Amino acid sequence: MVTPLHEGLVGIATLDPGLTARMIEEVFPLCLPGGPARVISGDLSECVPAEYRADGVLLYGEGVSSLGVITKVAEAVGNIGLAAISAITHSKDPQIKAILGALIEALGNIDPALAGRYAEYVSVALRGDAQKEMERLMAAKSFLYQGEYAQSLLAEGRAEGEARILLKLLDGRGIALSGAQRERIESCSDAAMIEGWFDRAVVATTADEVFGDTL
Repeated sequence: MVTPLHEGLVGIATLDPGLTARMIEEVFPLCLPGGPARVISGDLSECVPAEYRADGVLLYGEGVSSLGVITKVAEAVGNIGLAAISAITHSKDPQIKAILGALIEALGNIDPALAGRYAEYVSVALRGDAQKEMERLMAAKSFLYQGEYAQSLLAEGRAEGEARILLKLLDGRGIALSGAQRERIESCSDAAMIEGWFDRAVVATTADEVFGDTL
């Protein structure tokens, strides 16, 4: 069964292959090939004897260190992918507030659209108190998650993208939706309404609180 943690980690790894390369080289004793890097098909059909499929595949071509705690903004800015993974893997660390705080501040130093994606995947992958803290920080730094990234999707009229980001948040927060409620989100083309649902979804505990009514 695919979990939010799995989706979050795959999403972060495939967001920017170049940044992921730096993260891999810091964590593992590897030296990846130089040159262009890109996300490719997860169809591993050339494997013999069976066919295998991967959830995320990066192709790279053109010292040992552990995945430590990152609480310094400068370090997080230097390797944003590693900072995102660190936040997820150390979600139960006593320093989690400092870890997430550094990540959020670092996201403010990169492209807003990319920052929003990182914030989305980290939030979806976290659980419990760590997820609540991430949501609190995102609400304070609204430009990351509720602002430019979400606004860009809405402005482009990408209804599928609008529904996806809201559904990921609801699934990540463990808010159960009925079939009718899920359909309501997926079929909605009213940008203002989706924005309202999203704002309420950040703090809601039930689906009815998200919609503000019942179907």
